Amino acid sequence: MRIFITGSTGFVGRHVSRLLVQRGHELMLLVRDREPGRETYFGLEHVSLVCGDLSNIEEWKGELAGFVPDAVVHLAWEGLPDYSEEMCERNLKYGRELFLSAAQAGCKCILAAGSCWEYKGRQGVLNEESELELSECFAAAKNSLRVFGEEICREYGISFYWPRLFYVYGPGQRNTSLVLHIIDSFQDGVEPVIKNPGNRNDFVYVKDVAEAIAGLIEKRPDKMVYNIGSGHSTSVRDVVSIVSEIMRCQHLYSQMNDMLLQQAGEEYWADISHAMDDL
Repeated sequence: MRIFITGSTGFVGRHVSRLLVQRGHELMLLVRDREPGRETYFGLEHVSLVCGDLSNIEEWKGELAGFVPDAVVHLAWEGLPDYSEEMCERNLKYGRELFLSAAQAGCKCILAAGSCWEYKGRQGVLNEESELELSECFAAAKNSLRVFGEEICREYGISFYWPRLFYVYGPGQRNTSLVLHIIDSFQDGVEPVIKNPGNRNDFVYVKDVAEAIAGLIEKRPDKMVYNIGSGHSTSVRDVVSIVSEIMRCQHLYSQMNDMLLQQAGEEYWADISHAMDDL
């Protein structure tokens, strides 16, 4: 397949792009500039680049149309971790314009990344039919983009997929992420600063997320929304414990045990039965 990808050099996008190249797909990646070595990173024979960003779609959508993508994978979300109303409105506008341009280019499948933050309440097991949050800017923008994507794809007869990603971890995360913060703290010989030690979240490995995204655009199942997680909750305390054991820093971690055990927090995880059945 010919697949156009936004956010291809981001945390999740890099793993998705590499996997799709390995599976023999032809990719066109939206990049801001042609950094040295960028083309050969994923394999030059299967990858072409279009320079630009989502703020200037008019300048490069002709290249998109010329590529005639079979699928468009939209993983970009500008400004993270800025969840302000202004930034969310901007990303919503970009996404809508991209979907319309993809449909007009003859695309047959659009996939865009959703988030577990779209759910309201976020307690216990969450399935794709759980109540949605519409008052928070980020959640509302994501939900609005999903609704627009469903409508535009229905109008043009295009398959549409919206994987809701839970807590993705793995190689390439930003330095402020939980796991890298713990690693960096132990390397510096200090105790990690854990803001919500009692939380239990659904942590899912980034390469598993890439497999799920590839599976959706390759298999084209009937449903549109899929939870992508591990299917169970893991405490932040356990994450700290695992890293401390691997790095042999239990002497630093042991100072935190009592505090971590006593503090309760949120606990939720993904019902992944649809993904397990279809992917």
